[in-house]
Amino acid sequence: MANVRWKSRFLTGLRPLRNDIGVAESGGRTASHVPLVMPVSYPSSHTIVPMNSMSTSLRIKIGFVVAGYAGVLGVAAMMILRRYLAEQRDPDMFSGGMAAGGDWMLELFLVGLFLIPIFFLVLLIRDSETAYTKFAQVLLGFGLTAPASMALMAIPAVGQSNSLLGSFCLYRIFGFPMTTVGLAGSCVLAKFKRSRRLILYSLLIEIGSFGLMLVLTMGWSR
Repeated sequence: MANVRWKSRFLTGLRPLRNDIGVAESGGRTASHVPLVMPVSYPSSHTIVPMNSMSTSLRIKIGFVVAGYAGVLGVAAMMILRRYLAEQRDPDMFSGGMAAGGDWMLELFLVGLFLIPIFFLVLLIRDSETAYTKFAQVLLGFGLTAPASMALMAIPAVGQSNSLLGSFCLYRIFGFPMTTVGLAGSCVLAKFKRSRRLILYSLLIEIGSFGLMLVLTMGWSR
């Protein structure tokens, strides 16, 4: 019993010393006044984004692309209508080589306008292999219209007439500079091998068709 009392007194005497040490370490404040340090959580790079916000953002981006196409179509329709009305007022003014050159410049300008929403569409879908592959298939089909237009232009009923089909084939072939730029840009931005290969095929068809047209034109001129 004497030993128990001695140990109890010894521990009671050490308690003020432990309190003094705690006050000194806490800057003169008691342990009850020492603020608790709460763990801080930092945002991770793998934070899961809610599906609702992702779908809303995607819909907004798609809306901008659709609005871009609608705006370009509106401008193109207005400029073509203006050109048509001007020709109806003065047909003789639009029958020479200068008028053909002006029509070609108008075509290149309109195709260049269409490349703007196409560029944003490519940025939107380039991370999706399925979407970009379908886009590449569409471009491949578009590239095949170049040799098809040349074949139709070889038919006198189409190539030597003022029909809508003949005009479409002619403008399709002479839109080569801007269509080549669009195909080349889409090929460069492609991330996946299959889509890049399909667009490259379309680009080669476009270049080959225009080169063949030049060769045939030079041969006929001789």
